Amino acid sequence: MFNYNKDELFGRYCFIEQKRYGVPNEKFLYKIIGTFQSNAWSEVPVDANDRDMKLHNHSEKVVNVICCGVCEEKVERYRLCDVYVLSNQEDTKWQKLKEWIEEREKKHTLMLKASALEDIEILNKMQELEGEDE
Repeated sequence: MFNYNKDELFGRYCFIEQKRYGVPNEKFLYKIIGTFQSNAWSEVPVDANDRDMKLHNHSEKVVNVICCGVCEEKVERYRLCDVYVLSNQEDTKWQKLKEWIEEREKKHTLMLKASALEDIEILNKMQELEGEDE
């Protein structure tokens, strides 16, 4: 598991298990933005009620990651041995899927904007017709 060098993991994707109550745990997709040795990391499965990093008596290889599609500004830290790093082939598939989802979101946003413009035109026409009635 620790056979990766630093440069190999940067930009790669990984899954990290999230704790769920009353239902099976879920895995979220993260992007690795750094690796190093540390004695501070968050436990896996990640518990929404206890996300804080804990200090430990020993150092291990850890990854700094951002959660894709949730909060891409917050950096989180987990032990490398607790995450599932995607292979290059899996990584490419997830990257393509992420790009496809982003493209769909852009199209959906454009459709919503076009719909809003149509609604404004309808409202303007209604006001215009109401003005003729007076």
